[in-house]
Amino acid sequence: MSYRHSDMLPGHYDALGYKAAAYGREHGLVSPPTTADYHMRYDRDTILGVARTMDREVWLIEGLLNRAVDYILGPVGFTLQAKTGDPKINDLIEKGLWPAFAESPEVRGLMDWRAYQALNLRESLVVGDQLHIKLGGEDPDVAGRFQHVESERITGRPATVPEGATVEQGVVLDKYGRMIGFSIADVSPGGYVTPGAGRYVRATDAIFFGQPYKRSSQTRHMPIFTSGLPIAHRLDDVLTSEAISWQVLSRLVATLKRDGGSSGKQPIRSGINAAERTSDAATRNRTAAQLVTDIGTAILFQAGPNDSLDVVSQNRPSLNLAQSVETFARLFCVPLGMPVEVLLLYWRQFNYSSARIVLLQAFLAFRKQQQHQAVNFHSRAYRWQIGRAVASGKLPWRPDILQHEWNVPSWPWIDEDREVSAWARKLDRAIATQTDVLGSLGIDLDEQRANRKKELLDAWKAALEIEEETRGGIRAVELWRHLSGLEQGKTEAAVRAATPGPTPIDEGPPNADGN
Repeated sequence: MSYRHSDMLPGHYDALGYKAAAYGREHGLVSPPTTADYHMRYDRDTILGVARTMDREVWLIEGLLNRAVDYILGPVGFTLQAKTGDPKINDLIEKGLWPAFAESPEVRGLMDWRAYQALNLRESLVVGDQLHIKLGGEDPDVAGRFQHVESERITGRPATVPEGATVEQGVVLDKYGRMIGFSIADVSPGGYVTPGAGRYVRATDAIFFGQPYKRSSQTRHMPIFTSGLPIAHRLDDVLTSEAISWQVLSRLVATLKRDGGSSGKQPIRSGINAAERTSDAATRNRTAAQLVTDIGTAILFQAGPNDSLDVVSQNRPSLNLAQSVETFARLFCVPLGMPVEVLLLYWRQFNYSSARIVLLQAFLAFRKQQQHQAVNFHSRAYRWQIGRAVASGKLPWRPDILQHEWNVPSWPWIDEDREVSAWARKLDRAIATQTDVLGSLGIDLDEQRANRKKELLDAWKAALEIEEETRGGIRAVELWRHLSGLEQGKTEAAVRAATPGPTPIDEGPPNADGN
């Protein structure tokens, strides 16, 4: 027996969750071969709603996303380095044109470039994709800025569709499947998306950004943690159950043994016991609720001569809560490539080797996200801004005007002493370059050399001034190493110790003229 997906109610597949395949086998249902777009037409809206809710209400997902954004973008985000052949143009771009855009890249003026980068990355993780409309026009407060459009608004069908084009979930495609436009739905005053005849936006006037594609038949994108949503639901249930159990344990459950042999679990009565004791017989005839009084700060038990009260021992729902939570969280973090140790900041029984393996795997996943962001969002935004500057005459045209690089943040070495020693051995054996070493820390070699050259020359100049002011009491050739942060090698130190007399001045570094 076979069935068509359209025979099922929209959202039915994701409602069944991971039981869908078992359900199909049990009922003799066979899913026909279909495209990625075919399935997303029915499931995507529902999953997006679930993802938004989980991000808003579940600490694990919110923490996972926040931690991933922080690791991928770093504290200042990706920084620009223009790479034209003219240093003056590079300085104009890096210190003038781009900072002016980065100060307020979004039309509402609520975010700087770092915050807008974070929004782009976070939205792509939560709901899969989004649209950045490139605004133009004569109004200087609008032209040259982005208008951000959330994924839910890319829907419906525009009023006018080019001849021969099709519309797939709000995206207008030509006969080859290339994106040529988008349908942007309006939002009602109450905040609801109204997917009627949407506003048409050409693809050349926008940047459509989402997570990397999994299938060639895929137009839209899904949340990166879609496969982990069932795990997140269950983990949230486990933690909620644990919290409730602690609340139950904070209340007393006791067994009252009465004179005469009757016993049983008795509830505690709140409030002051108003009954008066008149005789032992009257006391024996009172209920347990009358004998046990909760006054808030204490529980009082009015016992008869032969009565006793035994507290009933209660067990928590799980004796292995920590291990269960760790396992669930580890499984949930798999789609993003983030180890649970990074998410929870909890490194239990980890040595250097195992920690290094785990972190290197995480850094690889973060690096892939950085590359995807830089190529498909940052560089497209940069080319747009440079094109506008050339068109307006703020920049001269030259063949390499669009050449640039994005300096992405790196992460500290896991064990600095071991990492330095390992890289030093690689350099000595010519199996690595200084570019590789500095690149592992996110440092550009050319900038590093230029900055280091300036530091050395400044240190030598300061050392000469000190030698002159002390009339040779402090020698510049010895002091400049200290000022530049260089450590004297063991062999050189031994030679100096064995050489009598002052050190010749020509052993210092060359001056700016090369002498």
